[in-house]
Amino acid sequence: MLPLCCALVFLGLFLWLPMQMGAWWYVYPREATATVFIALGLLPDLPRARLLRVPLAGALALGGLGVAAVVRDNYTFFAPQAEELAPLIARLPQAPKLLYLVLDHNGSTRSTTPYIHLPAWAQAEKGGWLSFHFAMWKATPVLYRERNEPGAVVPPDVPLRWEWTPEAFRVDKHGAFFDWFLVRRRAPPDALFASDKSIERVGHSGTWWLYRRKVSGAPSSAR
Repeated sequence: MLPLCCALVFLGLFLWLPMQMGAWWYVYPREATATVFIALGLLPDLPRARLLRVPLAGALALGGLGVAAVVRDNYTFFAPQAEELAPLIARLPQAPKLLYLVLDHNGSTRSTTPYIHLPAWAQAEKGGWLSFHFAMWKATPVLYRERNEPGAVVPPDVPLRWEWTPEAFRVDKHGAFFDWFLVRRRAPPDALFASDKSIERVGHSGTWWLYRRKVSGAPSSAR
């Protein structure tokens, strides 16, 4: 009875909650997963007889093959898209201050973009700072240090849904903190940085473009 009641609560949340609540997006679809997992508690235990357990376990395993095939096929398709980013990440120094803009969301089998947080791969590899990070929401165990703490280096606050609205980027307004810039776009996005002569293009791979702020006295490496 308890699993049924809990599953009904999550089902009610799935049917009642909106898509967005404040800073949180894609709210109600998340409750479908909880509903399914809790509802599994309504299933009876496996039978005691070993001869019955084997075919039942086999049926469960076969039932997952279709989902596994979908995941395999989509990862196979997406791998070359993701690997376009690898050579540019390799060019980043340790702990870069990296601002990223995803202007092109094409090239995926997903109905929702998988590219929106892909530049976090750079932070996983090299550390440093990103122009958007969930730590900014102060709703997770991992937080940035307080700005007034001695030695703290914290990225500037950004508007709500910043990572989804790259067209709002203005280099003179949003770029001062950052020394590296990563953009996903088919055509060269040089115009985004034209008003700041200290920023130069240093890399291009597929649909990704890498820029950096010139080091004083260093020769240009644009290409």
